[in-house]
Amino acid sequence: MAYELFISYSTKDIAVVDHLKAILNSPSINLFVAEYSVQPSESLNQKIYPAIQNSDLFLLLWSKNSQESPWVAKEIEQAKAFNKTIFPVLLDEEAKIPAVLGDLKYLPAHTDPAQAMQFIKKHVFEKAQKKQNEALLWLTIGGALLWLASKSK
Repeated sequence: MAYELFISYSTKDIAVVDHLKAILNSPSINLFVAEYSVQPSESLNQKIYPAIQNSDLFLLLWSKNSQESPWVAKEIEQAKAFNKTIFPVLLDEEAKIPAVLGDLKYLPAHTDPAQAMQFIKKHVFEKAQKKQNEALLWLTIGGALLWLASKSK
């Protein structure tokens, strides 16, 4: 069971997204990046909103560019509506975290981008490992219950 990660970003910041995509490349992580996850002729709404709903983490790459993006604003709104864990990453000092996310601690990636990328990688991989461990535990419990049920007959 893969960890579902949704990345919200401005297409003007695609270089940062591509870097994250490279460092988070793992079979245990299913990364949704609209640029690559939505094919030409497919509805953005029909792909993006279910991906947000099914995500384990909503990673928000916030910048001056995303501040101006109506898509990013819609994605934040959906993440809030689905009560998703939102992880804001501040890409530049000039951008101001939206008021709707004002109570969330953000990662100031603009101060040390390399360290911030390593923090994100560690955080996501830890969460993915935890999800895999929980799934394995439930499979083990299910198997034990089936074994016990077969023994009681």
